[in-house]
Amino acid sequence: LASRRARSARSKSCSTVAAYRISLPRGRYEVRLHFIEGAREETGSRAFSVMIESEVVAPSLVPGSAGYGVPRRDAYTLRVDDGALDIAFGRIAASPQIAGIEVESRGP
Repeated sequence: LASRRARSARSKSCSTVAAYRISLPRGRYEVRLHFIEGAREETGSRAFSVMIESEVVAPSLVPGSAGYGVPRRDAYTLRVDDGALDIAFGRIAASPQIAGIEVESRGP
């Protein structure tokens, strides 16, 4: 499977959670999540948890920790066994926001 990319800035959220489900065949994948804080200049004013495949991979991610308008990319390697990659965000401070999701196959 070639790389699948979601590049546009999106905020898919409600008051407590935002989530994405991406259909994928069983296998190993590298998931790259892209963040940028472009709305709140105060560091820490937006924070949220990140879960991938029901595992908390970042309990308190602050997208503006590198500075206002500075991109951040976090990468995770994992298995998908149920035909779908599930990514969820839990609200800590302000609504979760993600700039992009990249998923690349790493084999069976």
